[in-house]
Amino acid sequence: MVTCHFRFPKDDRPHKPVPPILDWPTVEKKFPWGVLLLIGGGFALADACEKSGLSSWIGSHLEAFKELDTWVMVLLFTSLVAVCTEVTSNTATITLLLPILGDLAVRLQLNPLYLMFPCAIATSFAFMLPVATPPNAIVFATGYITVKDMASAGFMVNILCILVLNVAVNTWGMAYFNLNVVPPEFLNGHNTTMNVTTVSP
Repeated sequence: MVTCHFRFPKDDRPHKPVPPILDWPTVEKKFPWGVLLLIGGGFALADACEKSGLSSWIGSHLEAFKELDTWVMVLLFTSLVAVCTEVTSNTATITLLLPILGDLAVRLQLNPLYLMFPCAIATSFAFMLPVATPPNAIVFATGYITVKDMASAGFMVNILCILVLNVAVNTWGMAYFNLNVVPPEFLNGHNTTMNVTTVSP
């Protein structure tokens, strides 16, 4: 077995500073600042709604939906989320809405996952506008695609995804995740085998 030893000669010459790979003037000129403002604005909006108490206020007023069938309620909420996520970032939308939906589910004695799970998935249905998600904004920033192009292509995709999501949640999702069973910690004395299709608040 041959062992090789490598030694670097001692170099006493002064080293020149290594030029930076990216400097601030390049960032200032090339960075899509509009994308940063669009995404950051969504997070700021979600944080403001949570701290101001607007989220709790909205949740208390959504109890008007208790007269609807639960599957209709989920269809309305997923459609609402899909619309909201077109004008705010996905993370900001779900950060704002999940506490509202969880509180509403507890008020109506439903399994919180039954409202939160499909709505969390629906935040990914952001196909129509540049502000909806960072990839959309990056593609739009190239200047080759217009808002009209994105909206016309994404509208039917949004509708199809909402329908597939609602069918999935109310069939195999219901069976796999036990969405028709209210967890005991949320029941406040109600029957733990209560079905979401027969729950009365």
